[in-house]
Amino acid sequence: MSDTAKIKFSVRGIYVQNGSYTLRWRKNGKRRAVKLGRVDTTSKSDAEKKALEYRNGERILPGFVSRDNAQNITLLGVFQELRDTVGVVNWKNSTREKNEELIGKMLHEFHDRPVNKITKYDIRQWYYSKRNQSRPTRTDNAYRVLHRVMKHAIRLDLIEQNPCMLGADERYKKRKRTSKLVHETASLGKFVVELAMGAPKQTKKSYQTSRDVTLLWLLTGVRKTALASLKWESVDFQNRWLVIEPEFNKKRKGDLTTDIIPMARIVQRMMQSRYRNREMLSKILNGPSPLTYVFPDRYGRTHIKSPEKTISGICERADIPRVSINDLRRTVANFLPEVHDDYVLRQQFTGHKVSDVHVEHYAQGQSIKRRRTIAQDVADFLSRCMYAEGADGILRGTVDLAADNRTEVDERWADENTLDWLLYGTDDEKEMALEKFVWAANGDAMSRASDEAPLEEFDLVENGYVIEDRR
Repeated sequence: MSDTAKIKFSVRGIYVQNGSYTLRWRKNGKRRAVKLGRVDTTSKSDAEKKALEYRNGERILPGFVSRDNAQNITLLGVFQELRDTVGVVNWKNSTREKNEELIGKMLHEFHDRPVNKITKYDIRQWYYSKRNQSRPTRTDNAYRVLHRVMKHAIRLDLIEQNPCMLGADERYKKRKRTSKLVHETASLGKFVVELAMGAPKQTKKSYQTSRDVTLLWLLTGVRKTALASLKWESVDFQNRWLVIEPEFNKKRKGDLTTDIIPMARIVQRMMQSRYRNREMLSKILNGPSPLTYVFPDRYGRTHIKSPEKTISGICERADIPRVSINDLRRTVANFLPEVHDDYVLRQQFTGHKVSDVHVEHYAQGQSIKRRRTIAQDVADFLSRCMYAEGADGILRGTVDLAADNRTEVDERWADENTLDWLLYGTDDEKEMALEKFVWAANGDAMSRASDEAPLEEFDLVENGYVIEDRR
């Protein structure tokens, strides 16, 4: 139980919920609820004073507007009442901040207009304006927030009909990306090779941070914001796991449980390296954020936001189609069946809910030992996916023999330690990992394979080798 849950109040009906003082009581048989302020910004005495004013009728309850003042309520005012009214919406902090940004930037022209003066023609003209045509996804997100605010205005008896009347066929189509890195076509192996060994066109102070967080997305499959905003207090070196806060878990509303992400060996070395260098990085960036966040931004003020340029640069050097951050999460979900055959464990590894009675009541809590095993298996799989490309253009990977021969020759030059050694290993470990790739890229693999199989003659073809019998 948290310390805030033990606070004793002198006014009946006050309690702490989601980091805010909340008052709940009944008046004339109807239940009322209102937020009194955040725990970190409002004192206990101020919350109790405000609660007494609400109970005595000295303060107007948000969400209940006098009809005499209805003509003066603006769109921004309705949004603020929607945000502050308990029981109507239960937005998480990240959702609330996103909606505030959309209202503030995308819908600023409606701020000072009375909500009952906004017509469907005004909304249609705004939606199809020239500046919104270049940002359809963001415009559609703002339209959904506007639709929610207008529904709240109907609840307040400010308007009778919702002016947001665009049909599904009239709205912008969201740009859905379905691309991912696939290990069968070697795009995953090429990406990991460039991530570990490639160098950007321009040297940036934040490149190593961007590279590390990109690798961690591939290793864990955790959602974008949860890793980007990871704090050092959420890194447990003793138990070797990362703690994901409730607001990033995508769980049921009101569920304040945290999520545990076990660290594979390469993740442990990554975190130890970044923790040792956090003070030096703080001096380089001239900011305090490296002392708080695992992945600080390039200005040293807060955490990293979206290293899209780093990822696109890796894809360009690897000569593969560009992928986004969410595509990395799709990539993990794509290759997980190759790593583990337990469906429940795979779903829980990616933070997905399994709608099954048995899972919900009996198998929901997988042991941390099994989850740590699959985390290490994912890291080993990524390392073994790395390919060395020779001067002849042949990828040194799993080579299929002729169609009439069902066997395979496994000539992977990366093992489960290669990725770890290249990025966070000692000088000797890095040299050993590089020697494998230099040896493979020089074409010595083919001469070695011929020496080890004197009865077979290997001829190069487009997709691998063909065996010709000498008889």
